[in-house]
Formats: sequence, structure tokens, C-alpha cells
Amino acid sequence: GVSHRYISISPSFDPSKDCGPCAASRLSHKQERRRTEHTMKKTKDRAVKKGQTKLSYYVLHKFDKEYKKVMELADRECPPPQYPPEKKRGRVKKGKERSLIERLMTLKNEVCLFVHDFQVPFDNNQAERDLRNVKTKNKVIGCFRAEHGAQNYLDIMSFLSTGMKHGIGVMESLSAAFAGNGSDDIFAHGFNC
Repeated sequence: GVSHRYISISPSFDPSKDCGPCAASRLSHKQERRRTEHTMKKTKDRAVKKGQTKLSYYVLHKFDKEYKKVMELADRECPPPQYPPEKKRGRVKKGKERSLIERLMTLKNEVCLFVHDFQVPFDNNQAERDLRNVKTKNKVIGCFRAEHGAQNYLDIMSFLSTGMKHGIGVMESLSAAFAGNGSDDIFAHGFNC
């Protein structure tokens, strides 16, 4: 899926270089997109609190129309670049903002998946946190001596991470693992050792 973290434009973004004609009005489609995504997230969160497992067809259809409207606004405010002068060859440079708009249009189903499937989070912060341990370990050690050592490390970290996601502490997970309780027994019905 597409992470919402990468959807915002960096602070060093220069509209005059990246998307010339849309420089003066670029905030409006960004603000509309953020407002729409925020509304989608709040609606999903309210539904989860009420114990619902999905949103109604009416609400999903309304969000689809709103997203399409925002993307049409973005397309008008930051149109595709004109054809290059006759002597230039290759693709026309679109700029960061236009490229982002095209990705958001193309990947609409992935961007909005969190509203259609409640198992999908709004962002991918948890996935990034899971990878951070591996990157830190790699920086400290440099590398693993053998592939099976790396695989063992990943298996252990995966086991502990799954335990934490189920509300089970690290020591409890390790104790259960050393006691011979399989991960299926531990995580399927809660921790019952």
C-alpha cells in the first residue's frame, strides 16, 4: 500500500521549479486532500469505536466522489507539462508535485484502502518501527556473519513484535517461547501460560 507519510510534499519544495503554473494556487488542493483524508480517518475511527467492521456503501461512495473531486482540482491546478521544444528528446519533466498527483490518481485504491478494510492502518508507522530495529542492528554490527544468523535474529524480533502487538510483554513472550509454547498457542487465544 501507499503510506500517507510520503504523500505530503517536503518543506524544501519549490513550486516555481517543480510545477510552475500551479505555484500560486498549490495550497488549495493540498488542503482539500488533507481535509478529505482527515475526515476519512475520523469516520473510520468512530466506526471502529462503535464496533463496526466496515463503513456503509453510502459513506464509501461519498468518500470516493470526494477523493475524485480533490484529484480533479489538483489536476486543474497543476496540469501536466506542455510538450517540449522540438529539439529536446525524451520525456517531459513533470516535477515533484505533478508526479505525486499522478501517483495519487493511479494508486487511489491503495491510498484509500484503510477506509475499505479496517485491518489496514491509516499510515505505515508500525512497519517503519519494525524495520528500525533491523537498521539499527545493521549499523551497530555492520552485518551478520551468516544468513542463518540474520534469519534467527529476524525470527526472534518478529516473535517479540507480534507479542507486543497483542499486548504481551517481551519477558512473557520469551518465557513462553522457552517453555515450549508455540506462537499459535500464545497469540491465537491470548497469553494463557
